[in-house]
Amino acid sequence: MIDSRTVCEFCVSAVVAGVLASAAPALAKDYRHNGSECELTYASDVSSQILQGGEVANDSTTDAMELTCPVHSSDYLRQQSINTANVHGYSGQAQSQDTTKWALAQACVKFYGSFGGNCGTLVAKNGSGFFTLQPGLTAWKTYTADFAYYTVRLPSKVGGTRSALYGVWLSE
Repeated sequence: MIDSRTVCEFCVSAVVAGVLASAAPALAKDYRHNGSECELTYASDVSSQILQGGEVANDSTTDAMELTCPVHSSDYLRQQSINTANVHGYSGQAQSQDTTKWALAQACVKFYGSFGGNCGTLVAKNGSGFFTLQPGLTAWKTYTADFAYYTVRLPSKVGGTRSALYGVWLSE
């Protein structure tokens, strides 16, 4: 005959085994960094760069600013696992047919064992206001052993309003 203590021990062990064996929900990994991690490219004038509150802004009234920004690919969040890259900023330029007045972003890689690199789809913000640009991530997913980065072009300042890069959010 089975006593109630044996039944109780069996039930407790079954519950514990079920809890331990059940799969926990997967949590998406993400990473944020501010615009101050980005560097000016060779074509941009360093005197027009303004760093304020973690953002980088363009103080030039005539020239766009080109930035190159790192992607911290690690065991925590590998570049090929990134499914969303949101580049956040502000453009002070009004809508225009002149593409030098647009904010742009592009995801790229620098090849490890050879010269050159590859970039994904270029995306643009035409007009003033806050922006979230989502560049194409094909290069990051295709060239997984190479060094991921993204580029941002900030249009020139209009009056006292600077175009700025606030930062980027990367997520699986």
